[in-house]
Amino acid sequence: MTRILIPRESTGSAKTVDASDWIKYHKFLNNYVVCGFAITAQCPNILAVDVAAGTSRLCGLYVENSTCCSVTCLTAGSCNYIYATVTDVACEPSTWAFSQNTTGCTPSQSLLLAVVTTDCCCTVTAVCQSIDVIQNTSGVESDWIWGTGKEGCVTIACNTSICSNHFYRNLTINACTTLSMTATQKIINVQCTLTVNGTRSLVIKYVMNSTEGQVHWLEIGCVEGDSEFPG
Repeated sequence: MTRILIPRESTGSAKTVDASDWIKYHKFLNNYVVCGFAITAQCPNILAVDVAAGTSRLCGLYVENSTCCSVTCLTAGSCNYIYATVTDVACEPSTWAFSQNTTGCTPSQSLLLAVVTTDCCCTVTAVCQSIDVIQNTSGVESDWIWGTGKEGCVTIACNTSICSNHFYRNLTINACTTLSMTATQKIINVQCTLTVNGTRSLVIKYVMNSTEGQVHWLEIGCVEGDSEFPG
């Protein structure tokens, strides 16, 4: 039996993976809170919060806070963003720590844990860890499945033929129109909602290349019928 470890040296021996390379290997996986990390205002309430024990996945690494600890020196009269951040020593992920800012821009190798609001009297007035703020579901980054949505919202108002990959945020196909694909192995990515308008039914046609087993062309149209396909 041959045992293989990837990445590896050309000789077959195990290779040290730099932190930046490790992140590249796991870039398609999202960072998320597995459990815990509940954040509450510290008592006495003076620009500080307590962070409960918890675990998360960050940059493909397992992160654990085994006991309650605190984050201090919050900024008064502002929204303070609290993160778990992996730190590097000698180009290898060696430890992690809590970090914070008031911009809301996530630092490199970091996972947002909470948004803490403070008033001008140096008091924590609110802590937000809702699902709209905190990622607590495992999986792959949505860009890898639904695309980047970089082409924005598009409506197909007349018969249209495409020959390259497209990345829509929302795509609407009007009634009595056809969207055709003229090249092989092309993908239409819709990040949010695909809407097909009409009054009766959706028609999807495709022809297979019997030799290579590949889609040669694809048509999506609506004879009649309203349909929505949320991403």
